[in-house]
Amino acid sequence: MNESIEKINRSIKSGQTIIKVISYEEKRVEKFLAMLNKQSYQNETNYYWDINNGLSDGRSYIPDTKDPVKALSHVLQSSTPPGFFVFRDLSPLLKDPNFDAVPVNRKIREAFSVLKKKGKTIFLLSADEYFPDMIKKEIDVIRFEVPDYNELENLFLRFLDSIQKSGKQIQLTEDQKKNFVTAVMGLTYE
Repeated sequence: MNESIEKINRSIKSGQTIIKVISYEEKRVEKFLAMLNKQSYQNETNYYWDINNGLSDGRSYIPDTKDPVKALSHVLQSSTPPGFFVFRDLSPLLKDPNFDAVPVNRKIREAFSVLKKKGKTIFLLSADEYFPDMIKKEIDVIRFEVPDYNELENLFLRFLDSIQKSGKQIQLTEDQKKNFVTAVMGLTYE
């Protein structure tokens, strides 16, 4: 399992309810979180929030949740089963000098204690490290690492397989395959 996911898993098991995940690879992180949610809670539904659409269960949007305070209130008050709520665009919003971040910060602090009893975890997903001083104590920060050798090797092998299925032949030695994967180490998955 990916080392970053193991850190997130340990954080959840220790009772942490708010986790800041730093990554440029939003879709990759969300894929791993969906897998972890299914393993941890046997829950197939992750909830996602973004500034343009509000809160969604992946199939439909929950009305009147574009405002982050209303979305966080919904998370706190809803009777959804234990699981994950991923907030995508919160960091840029919180550092915007024209946005009143105090109510959002307060709601995050409330969520920290309320969600412990409900088995829910909020993930603040962003490419930057910013989060307000007011809520630093309530948040675990995990930098989601770029793909490791095994992830990149699996991606490369799937790519080669898809090329061969399309009727094209590529002849690479095992050393050439290893060299390619080694050469792309440090790049993002997306």
